[in-house]
Order: sequence, then structure tokens, then C-alpha cells
Amino acid sequence: LEQMTGGLRGRCEAWRAELVHCTAHVEALLDFADDHSLGDDLHNNVMPRIERLRDEIVAQLADHRRGERLRDGAKVVILGPTNAGKSSLLNLLAARDAAIVSPLPGTTRDVIEVTLDLGGYPVVLNDTAGIRVSSDVIEQHGIQRAKHRFSEADLKLCVLDAASVASDGVDAQVGALVDGETLLVLNKRDTLPPDRVALLASQQLHPLLHASRTWAISCKTGQGVPEFLDGLQQRVKASFEAGRVEVPVITRARHRQLLEQCAAAVQRAIDGASDAVVAAEELRYAIRAIGELTGRAVDVDELLDRIFSDFCIGK
Repeated sequence: LEQMTGGLRGRCEAWRAELVHCTAHVEALLDFADDHSLGDDLHNNVMPRIERLRDEIVAQLADHRRGERLRDGAKVVILGPTNAGKSSLLNLLAARDAAIVSPLPGTTRDVIEVTLDLGGYPVVLNDTAGIRVSSDVIEQHGIQRAKHRFSEADLKLCVLDAASVASDGVDAQVGALVDGETLLVLNKRDTLPPDRVALLASQQLHPLLHASRTWAISCKTGQGVPEFLDGLQQRVKASFEAGRVEVPVITRARHRQLLEQCAAAVQRAIDGASDAVVAAEELRYAIRAIGELTGRAVDVDELLDRIFSDFCIGK
């Protein structure tokens, strides 16, 4: 992590130096408007450099948040209807009784987090309140939290009760939350004949919900669990490998936010290039954003030194 943080600082220092150079050239155009060569310099030399800088920052941001996951752990969220076996699955993965398991519906009302190692990668496993219609205000809050966590998850696990699905189908509320990135876990397979379970998983459930993958397991007997664990570990590994760069330099949400602000300001400067006043102001904003990462704010003397150095004005 120290190496990652150092890598981020080094890159930000280089980007800041480039921003200062480009901003100085735009400021020179404003201060010495009679020199028509400065206008040519802006369009022929400065704007292409600004565009390259934008591309570098945007490329760095397109890392699928790998750095944050390495630092804090991938967020794996378990969601499903009540009594489907979500807490049992959490306990199975955690290899301990981290959550209370009860036949009473609505036992879990808040998010339960467990940090663990899965296939050599850090994971934060989230057990959530069962999805159902409830008049209980506290349970309603828990259900809303469950839906919110699920929407922000790096990996989504939807747990369903095999017998319940076979007799009643999939609850509409739950089905609406499943998307192409969701991994379906058909639990309690021991309550149905094997051929019925296979039919549910492959021909009915999977196509109906358009999920990414479906496993049929039993947390009680262990049936199908090894295959599920292997598949889950592969998905966790893939989430860390996605968008891999030489060094996953962005390890904090605050750093990402500042770089996003910087990139947005640079883009506005490009969009407003026909107005040097707008371009200069946006570039100064970009320097301020990246300066919060490097600890160096916009320095007027630094800009003036660059102007005099590059243009020999006043010499």
C-alpha cells in the first residue's frame, strides 16, 4: 500500500507540473494578447498536451476501483428473501457463527459485515435483511439498506430457497434486483429430488432472472458447496484482475474523487478552449484539485516563473 501511495503521489506531481506548464501558456495569452504567436501556440501545442493529460487521468480512473478493493476488500453482498439461508451462507463462508440463524423470518434486520480471505484476496462479506413486504418500520429500514448495499456491491450473491422457488416461483421484489452481474445461489437443494434441482437451476431459474451464474447448494449438508466456493473464488479473483494496471495507485475514495474533479475541470478547459479566460480558470481548478493530493496549491509565482521562462517576456 505504501508503494501504491507513493506511485500515486509521483504521478500526480507529474500531472501537476504539466498542468502548471499548460496554464502558464494560457495565462500568457491573456496577459500578452497582442502577441499573435501565443494564440497559435495554444491551439497547436498546448491543447494537444492538455488532451493527452486528460486521457492519462481518465485511463488511470478506469481501473475498476482495484486499488480500493486491495486496500479495503471486495464488497460481496448477500441478498434474498427471508429464510432462504443467507445467514447460513455467511457463516459457511466465514467458517464461524457470525450471524444468528433462525427459522423465524426477519431475524436479520441490519447489515452484518465479516472480513475474510477468499482465494488469497481480501473480502468484506455482507449479510442483509431478507427482502419481503413488511409493516415493521425497523425491518423496512433494514430492507432498504440491503437493497442499497446490493446496488453498490463488487460481487452480488442472491440466495433463494430451492423448495420455495419450485412451489411459488421467485418473489417479484427479489427478481427485480437480480441483474446480469448477479450470482444466484439456489440453497436447500437437499429438500428436492436432484433432477428437479437441475431443472430449476438450468432451465427455469437462470434464464428467467438473466443472472450471471447459478449454483445449487445445501448449506446444511454441504452438497454443491465445493463447486460454489471454487466458482466464487474465481469471480473474486477476476474482480481484482479487471482493469489491472502496472500499479493500482488509487487506494482511497478521496483520492479518486479529487482525480475525477481534476479530469472534469481539464475536460471543461478543453470544451471552452475558444475562450482563454474559461480555459485558464478551469485549469487552475484542476491544479487545486490535484494539489490536494500532492499538498501543493496553485502558486502564482510559479505560474509567472513559467511564463517568463518559456516566453522570455521582460528579458
